[in-house]
Amino acid sequence: MSVYFDHPPHPADVDTIATIAADVLDIARLPWKMKNVPDINWVQKSLEGLTPVQAGRFFVHGCHDRHLRPGHSIAIELEAAMAFGSGHHGTTKGCLTAFDHLLKQRRFNRILDVGTGTGILAIAAARALKTKIVASDIDPVAVRHAAENARHNGVKAYVKTLESSGLNHSEIRKNAHYDLIFANILARPLAGMALNIAASAAPGAEIILSGILPRQSMFVERAYRAHGFVVARRYSLENWITLSLHK
Repeated sequence: MSVYFDHPPHPADVDTIATIAADVLDIARLPWKMKNVPDINWVQKSLEGLTPVQAGRFFVHGCHDRHLRPGHSIAIELEAAMAFGSGHHGTTKGCLTAFDHLLKQRRFNRILDVGTGTGILAIAAARALKTKIVASDIDPVAVRHAAENARHNGVKAYVKTLESSGLNHSEIRKNAHYDLIFANILARPLAGMALNIAASAAPGAEIILSGILPRQSMFVERAYRAHGFVVARRYSLENWITLSLHK
């Protein structure tokens, strides 16, 4: 885990960050060290070195790889942004793979993407289905970038971006009930929002959950089984679990 500061932080503050990170990720406390880094755009630099990702019918790429887009794929172009979801992480690839599988079985009309990050899952749904998607994130920077990415990919008319903590937004409640819900976050908040997701899901809905470590999978599954969901498929990519559940 890397944390960047404008000015040298107090060691006690770094200790606090390390403690919180270990608690959220459910891992043992790790040692840390500080060093000076050059003043360059690290997000841009890191994404420029990433190769395109194929996940089912979806092809995720940067503008520098636009020429590699396969004609038969649904292409999603994402640029460097201060938001999670480039398509290269196992959680995002797992969600796209699970979504691709579901698309072979049925069509979805009301879709919610909780913790949208760059908006990649909402954009994938909009490109595939040409239907309205509500995409929310707790981070205003992510919401702004998700809207920009939706516009860049020609689906601005379909994707409604919102700043929201979980499902606590009037627009999310107004558009319920959803027949497909994405939530690519972390295990503990996923389990904590099981009741709200169940209340927002239509009968027969599908939900795709990720951000789950293998040892956390049963913990999340139990939370959703308690609200009437059945696990349809499990995907394991790069030591992350993605769950596809049916209500």
